[in-house]
Amino acid sequence: MVATQYPFLNRGGQFTQLKTRRSYGIAGVLPDGVSAGMTISVGQPTHSTRSVNLNGEELLIVVGAGHETGHVTDTAPRWVQLQDWARQRFGVTEFRYHWSAEEVSTLDKVPFVGQIAPGAARILAATGFDGWGMTNGTAAAVMLRDAITGVDNPWLATFDAERAETSSSPIKELVKHNVHVAKKWIKDRVESSPEGDPRDLDPGDAAILEVDGEQTAAYRDEDGRLHAVSAICTHMACTVAWNGGEKSWDCPCHGSRFSHTGEVLHGPASTPLPKRDVTG
Repeated sequence: MVATQYPFLNRGGQFTQLKTRRSYGIAGVLPDGVSAGMTISVGQPTHSTRSVNLNGEELLIVVGAGHETGHVTDTAPRWVQLQDWARQRFGVTEFRYHWSAEEVSTLDKVPFVGQIAPGAARILAATGFDGWGMTNGTAAAVMLRDAITGVDNPWLATFDAERAETSSSPIKELVKHNVHVAKKWIKDRVESSPEGDPRDLDPGDAAILEVDGEQTAAYRDEDGRLHAVSAICTHMACTVAWNGGEKSWDCPCHGSRFSHTGEVLHGPASTPLPKRDVTG
């Protein structure tokens, strides 16, 4: 059962029809006399709200300010945008928490559920819930239970994970998505990273540099320690990009994320970024 949000197995070809986005969330104290329901906006940018009572406080949760994974470096302002929005519309001034999450969607907007590929009857997958995991995840569990126990489920024909092999997604979207990935992959190889010495980085700075002929992702933490790893994603060899708000290396091709020391934070990659021997 491959239920890893983004499948770490490529054999079904689902990765050619999946897109990843990072969304941001905040929680702040609702002023006395102000109420908030569970809502989601119709237009862009998207904001969703709900309230929750935590430790005796009524908190407003706001989620939004999303972007494609690996396409934004300065991510910290995303939380500020949400705080400004909550302040303007609900009068929230005390903010308690902030976080982010990754959402995976299919190009045709229908999750992939079921046998991962032709001839792989013993490998089942569920992915592409697009931020609706509470409902889509539950529906997927019902379908996979029936697939395992031999019960006919009429939903499986619509959600069939094997449809990735037949390019069921809208052709325009399919071409656009995969041309973007191909262009990024080629550009990373044609345009070399700037040469430089990672030891010149100031605390808090990060950069992709060519060191001894290898693309190197280097970051100097706030304590002055230098961390250097390969800049090549271990999933399909795209070049990662820095995420300043979360201090991570994110892949713009398929959404893999790595810590500043190279450990996998989010698939589909399953192997860490190799360390680079750079002292400083």
